[in-house]
Amino acid sequence: MTSHLNDSLPPSVLQLDEDGKNWLLFSLKFHMIVCGKGLWDHFNGTSLCPVLTDKDMKKSPLPMTPTTSESVSTAGPAEPKKPKKIKPPVGTKAEIHEWDQNEQIAYLLLAQRLPDMVFIITEHLEMACECWEAITQEFTYQSAVNQTEMHAHFLDSKCPKDGNV
Repeated sequence: MTSHLNDSLPPSVLQLDEDGKNWLLFSLKFHMIVCGKGLWDHFNGTSLCPVLTDKDMKKSPLPMTPTTSESVSTAGPAEPKKPKKIKPPVGTKAEIHEWDQNEQIAYLLLAQRLPDMVFIITEHLEMACECWEAITQEFTYQSAVNQTEMHAHFLDSKCPKDGNV
């Protein structure tokens, strides 16, 4: 992991609209920038906090960030997701501190561009990947609804009688 001197997003990543109308553009630009910062693994859930060995934990235990990851369900939406235990890597105190710092930076990058209401709703989630998953589910759904409404509005539009197209 690397140290990040710039903990902010460029102006090209716009604030996410509360109604989600700019979700597609926001998510694409956010993904590109966060990948460039080397932090996307904190959003897709593949970065797990290292843990101390049993020997090191007896010396000085540290509070651990959750190490479960949501399993991807291939069944229909009626079946709830079950947490899948993934063994976190063994690391030193310095590696754990660096992971925690990168996790906080990742969460900060997302929080910078969320509407206040969305931030408040997701504030209780402990990990950046949990927040990203919740936001993705909500705004992908809202985008589909917006697309359907725009399509219906387009189909209802008509050229006036004897109008020029």
